[in-house]
Amino acid sequence: MTKPTWIITQRQIADLDIDAAILKIPEPEIASLAGAVRLRVEEVNRPTEIYLSPIARRFFRKLHKKWPWAAYFLQLHPVDQDSPTESIIDVSMFMSLAFCHIDSFTFAETPDGFALTYDRAHLHRHLAALRRYAIQLAEFLGTPPAEIAMRDQTICRAITSYFDLGRAINQTPNDDQKNKHENN
Repeated sequence: MTKPTWIITQRQIADLDIDAAILKIPEPEIASLAGAVRLRVEEVNRPTEIYLSPIARRFFRKLHKKWPWAAYFLQLHPVDQDSPTESIIDVSMFMSLAFCHIDSFTFAETPDGFALTYDRAHLHRHLAALRRYAIQLAEFLGTPPAEIAMRDQTICRAITSYFDLGRAINQTPNDDQKNKHENN
């Protein structure tokens, strides 16, 4: 199997067809696909179309219960404003799936519009579970501990960079001027 793009269709989501959506990988090729698979959801243009959709949330929660090892396979790299669009989408997809496991969101008014808030501890618990499953699969496959640690660090940096990029993109010009003034 070459480095695939894992496509989940709207039909699979609507039908809650978890079995059809699970990435089918021949066992001899599992290790070679660590961190190499791009995940895309058909007809989705924004992360919120996944984690704010009740049917998508239900689908991805069920998918995770049946097949929790996706984090092992997904292509994730730290991102910034100069990153290729595909890399930013990779991390956005990963985070969209993680947000499906948050029980509640709140929209809060800010001086610049609205912000989405959520239970950070809940997100951290889910991300820790994803980490455990990815490490579990890597250990099962006999991946050396140093390689597992490098992959784990890459995933952690990708998640951190996702939030940093969001803050950078949403920073208002007044924030930029304030930061410049504080740094001088």
